[in-house]
Amino acid sequence: MLDADFPDLRYIASINKGDYLQDILSIGTLAATDEYVLTFNYLTRDKKFINLMRTALQRLEGIYKNPVDVEFTVEIIPNYPHPDYKLHVLQCRPLSEREEDSVITIPDNIPENDILFTAHKLVPDGKAEGIHYIVFVDPEKYRLAPLHTKHELGRAVSRLNRLLDGESFILMGPGRWGSTNIDLGVHVSYADIHNTKVLIEVGVALDGTMPELSYGTHFFQDLVEAGIYALPLYLGDENGRFRWDYFRQSPTCLPTLSPEDTGLGEYLRVIDVTAVSGSQHRLNILMDGSHEIAIGYLTQGDWKNNIKKQESLSTF
Repeated sequence: MLDADFPDLRYIASINKGDYLQDILSIGTLAATDEYVLTFNYLTRDKKFINLMRTALQRLEGIYKNPVDVEFTVEIIPNYPHPDYKLHVLQCRPLSEREEDSVITIPDNIPENDILFTAHKLVPDGKAEGIHYIVFVDPEKYRLAPLHTKHELGRAVSRLNRLLDGESFILMGPGRWGSTNIDLGVHVSYADIHNTKVLIEVGVALDGTMPELSYGTHFFQDLVEAGIYALPLYLGDENGRFRWDYFRQSPTCLPTLSPEDTGLGEYLRVIDVTAVSGSQHRLNILMDGSHEIAIGYLTQGDWKNNIKKQESLSTF
């Protein structure tokens, strides 16, 4: 909570005047009823601070041979007429960028009954082929689940992530994966989902309002480095498609894979695509960001050859 006694308040905050924000010119002019908002206006206009940050980032980029992702703190040191600054780097790692995938072409002859879902908003470019398992947390049932069940679902997902290590699987669940607000999505860390091929956030409209999805931002850099795609599905969009019957009525292998999580079967299902659709079937997900369309569909095609080609290429 910011108040007038907060050290260096004038360098990091502004006064909320209702319809505008006012810079703090003097601590002596502050009133007990003032409300403060973090803006960092003073710092971002101070050449001394800007030069410090620019120099530090350029040096770090030179060492890592790549732009960097930095977690830092800044110590404000009183001085006249302007303060000095001391930068403390807490974490630093090179930024990774996914190499451009080859042009994604979505076939126009996929049988309707083989299409499990489509997406048409904020679609990335890429593909994930030969998916064997689907780990599905039902978004509508999750919303109504007791708090302790929501916590346990996060732990169950973590267990499945370990159990399916080495398998090709995707995670599908409500809202914002990784959110600290457990009502908005399954609360997991990157270590709980790092074996998935695609992390799918499912948004279901409530009272006509569509929830905001996170697009994997809670662990975005980790997803990029690992080659994991984050895909949002907005259900209720007139352009979208979702096979509820497949995800809710297909047999689940959760009791076999993780017997201790059998009691969560109302909310969590693990679908073995080959067991449900045939031994030669897998799930392919194609994502064409330039045309804002993604499709997940069942196929008996040459997914084995496609996987071998993908594994022989260096993605990063």
